[in-house]
Amino acid sequence: MIKNNEDKKFEELRRKAEEKLDAAMNELNEVSEEKTEEVKDLMHELNVHQVELEMQNEELRKAQNQVKKSRQKYKELYDFAPVSYFTFDEKGKVQNLNLTAANLLGENREQIQDSRFYSYIAKDSRDDFYMHLKKVFESENIQSCEIHLLKTDGTDFWGYLQSKQVENRQNNLSRSRTIIQDITERKEVQQRLKRTNANLKEQTKKAEKLAEKAKSANKAKSEFLANMSHEIRTPINSIIGFTDILMDTELSSYQKEYLKNINTSSTTLIELINEILDFSKIEAGQLELDITETHLIRVIEDTIDLIKVRAHKKDLEFLCYIDPALPEIVYIDPGRLRQVLINLLSNAIKFTEEGEVEFTDISDLI
Repeated sequence: MIKNNEDKKFEELRRKAEEKLDAAMNELNEVSEEKTEEVKDLMHELNVHQVELEMQNEELRKAQNQVKKSRQKYKELYDFAPVSYFTFDEKGKVQNLNLTAANLLGENREQIQDSRFYSYIAKDSRDDFYMHLKKVFESENIQSCEIHLLKTDGTDFWGYLQSKQVENRQNNLSRSRTIIQDITERKEVQQRLKRTNANLKEQTKKAEKLAEKAKSANKAKSEFLANMSHEIRTPINSIIGFTDILMDTELSSYQKEYLKNINTSSTTLIELINEILDFSKIEAGQLELDITETHLIRVIEDTIDLIKVRAHKKDLEFLCYIDPALPEIVYIDPGRLRQVLINLLSNAIKFTEEGEVEFTDISDLI
């Protein structure tokens, strides 16, 4: 009986324990379900963040590749630029240079890098280079100069430098960014031009001396012509005067004709001498006109009388027409007009072999 009671109590206790256990399990299951949902949410957020991170990493890789390509492109542009780039420190040490700069000096870039640039400068330009650097580091403006440079094979050339001070961001030290251009050809042209100018000055001086000599010679020639014409005209005027006197005496027709020819020839010779004098005066710029009141018809008739003799000697007919509308009295230089008429008519007779010479209009000459 006692054993049955104990079994019943045990069964009751076991039943209650099982109920509590079931309740605890149920409670535990409920809690697990809630935690599982939270874990799922966290896992979802983690996956989203992971996807975003992968996308960002992909963009970062693309950006890094782009930077790498840009740096490579910049390096190529820097190395193969058509001008020579150098970077110097304050003491003239080469910090950096491109391939074009190395080719300019005829040396490997590694040999030039971190070397003193003065070894590539001719002795006559080293002071100029260091003075140039001094100005660069004392100013923020672009500085320029021309220096005599040497290649490694010993050949020399002239370089034009343009430099500006820049600051290195890594160590805050100033550097000189310098462009060097080969200007040897331009310097040679300048030297040739300088020599040409010197020769031109020398030739100009010689020309001035020759011009002075020519001026003196012209002056001597003019003086000679003046003296000789005076010496010649004096006897010729005597001949003309005596033939005029003789023609007023009793002479045969033949004698008068001979004297007239002598008189005409002497007059022509005087005119020729006057023309020579006029030419020398024209050369010296001293020809002057003697404007006087002149009987125009009389000058024309006297000139024609002289010319007709020449025409008749060549068996040419000489025709003359004087316009009645011409004024009798005009203000001109009669000697010059006579000279022009004689020259024109003499040439007309000289170049006419047969036929006639006609004189019709003088209005264009006065």
